[in-house]
Amino acid sequence: MLSKDIILRFLFFSVILMVEIFGNLQTNLIISFCVGIFLFSNYKQKVPKHIFILISSLIIVFLIGFLGFIFRLENLYTFVKDIIFFIKPIAFIILGYYLVTVIKDKKFIFNLIITLAIILSIYHICVVFYFVGTTGILNINSIRNYSGKSNIIEMLAILILINKNSHLFLKGIFLKFKYLFLLLLFGSFILYFSRNMLVSVFIMGLAMNGYFRLSLKRMKTFFSIILILGLSYSTLFLFDIKRDAEGIEGFFYKLKIAPTELVTDDKIDKNTSHDILWDKWRGYESKLALNQTTNGFFSFLIGNSFGSLVDLKFEAPLGDEDMRYIPIIHSGYLFVFFKTGILGLFSYVLFIFYLLNFANHRIMSNSAFLVTNMIAAFGAYYFISSITITGIYNIEDSFTLFLGGFLGIYSYYAKSSGTDSKLKINPILNKQ
Repeated sequence: MLSKDIILRFLFFSVILMVEIFGNLQTNLIISFCVGIFLFSNYKQKVPKHIFILISSLIIVFLIGFLGFIFRLENLYTFVKDIIFFIKPIAFIILGYYLVTVIKDKKFIFNLIITLAIILSIYHICVVFYFVGTTGILNINSIRNYSGKSNIIEMLAILILINKNSHLFLKGIFLKFKYLFLLLLFGSFILYFSRNMLVSVFIMGLAMNGYFRLSLKRMKTFFSIILILGLSYSTLFLFDIKRDAEGIEGFFYKLKIAPTELVTDDKIDKNTSHDILWDKWRGYESKLALNQTTNGFFSFLIGNSFGSLVDLKFEAPLGDEDMRYIPIIHSGYLFVFFKTGILGLFSYVLFIFYLLNFANHRIMSNSAFLVTNMIAAFGAYYFISSITITGIYNIEDSFTLFLGGFLGIYSYYAKSSGTDSKLKINPILNKQ
């Protein structure tokens, strides 16, 4: 007979796989509904302070989205979709947290991440080679559209495997074949051609190795690395890279135009060529969302509410149809601001910085040090990803389940050491 521990681990694995495979509104709605039933049946269970504060920030964002609904409702279908978008990270963090707290072996989550990453990387590499082999197309955008644009689980697995404290959590097979698995994961990582993953792996790597912990030495190292990366990036402007270039040169072109994609003052309309349209798209939609939210006091304060749509001013060729009104934009910060105003944006930023501050918690052990840095790394990822994609509100993201899981492990260590789970910010910079 299967033990309760094995059943719960399989449940965790199944939920993540569901989100990774399907990644749609229906899947997230079902999972969120199940979490609601679970919480209702376990309402007497005590919630630790750090979980309560963290979830409260996201609940505030969620509640603000309803305020504008009192005054207007633009689209009922979009209203329901927005509810799922904004409730999903809350439900997933809670689910990940409670599953890990009731599972005896807390180390399983690290091994689960590596196992999932290996499966997903093998699948991704096979799909890429199948596509290139059958079509002969080497265009970066075509490859990404067919095989997938990113996978944060694979990136997280790489960072765990190269971390100096990973031996405290990983099973022998992952340590024995560590470099083989890293080769596989790096191969898949490169084939995503993802700028967001490239930046995130550096920032999260710094966080996981303790460089977000306040000290003069670490801050000098942190800014030195950022300076080197900045100088390396600037060399791209020394070369004339063509937009229609294929392979790695096409990826370098995407890197080069990344800053100009975020903000644009160029006039874009239905007559704009597709090349210019997509190079400027993120900045264009962000500009319109910002204009619509700052045109009145209440919209600036509490946003345009759930159900609101961004008016593009013309019918743009998005997906398989032409659309003038869109419910979501790429920038996570502006997406939250558009729906919930400055109050919601402030609460969302507070959530991210609360995660980042885990790096400054008192070190209880080497194992706890890695876990707290892992949570800070999640904050670093959401800080970066909210600039170019929807951050924590990405409907295809199963990352929040792992965040909830690591928060559960943190609670376990805090309870075991007899310390208060409330985080403490270092009042001065250490000289370490």
